[in-house]
Amino acid sequence: MSTKWLWCAVAGAAVAALIFGSVQSTGALWRSQTTAPGGTVTAGSFSLTARSGSDPKSSSYVFANLRSTSPLLRNQFVQKPLVLENSGTTPMTVQVSAIGVQLQSGAAVTVHLDGTVVASQAACPDSGTPSGAAAFSVDVTSGTPAALSGATTRLEPGGTQILCVRSTLTTAPAVVSTYTHVFSFLAKQAPRA
Repeated sequence: MSTKWLWCAVAGAAVAALIFGSVQSTGALWRSQTTAPGGTVTAGSFSLTARSGSDPKSSSYVFANLRSTSPLLRNQFVQKPLVLENSGTTPMTVQVSAIGVQLQSGAAVTVHLDGTVVASQAACPDSGTPSGAAAFSVDVTSGTPAALSGATTRLEPGGTQILCVRSTLTTAPAVVSTYTHVFSFLAKQAPRA
């Protein structure tokens, strides 16, 4: 046998030893154990719900109370409380991120929406100006949602924020129109205090 073949055999054996050796060492890592320092890991649930009046709270709430029992004329308004609640077990921050007006029938409408943070649902009467901090003030035309970037509010588990929402009809079409309001909220998990 020549020296050339001998070196090829030795090189082949070395490559085989490396391959099988590396596979075995990887397998050994999967079988090893280690101890980690102690700590606390907690999990929870994340849920933002809404309601108005005596309605049950829901994560996909339909704000049916924000409507008039008779057709609104230009510059007339309807005003109702909207209760946001952290129904989960972790703290969160929440803000109104967009508001839309969805046309049900008739011609396009434009409304002016104001949101005021109030202390209770009773502090949001059907008429009159509520007292509190402004959360949003925006004009919205049906079919064109308005994006908002207002202040965030921290809600602890079980905590609530009550918004007094006023919808004023600013552009009244010649025909009777029906519409609903669509609110979008941005909620983020907040660190525990």
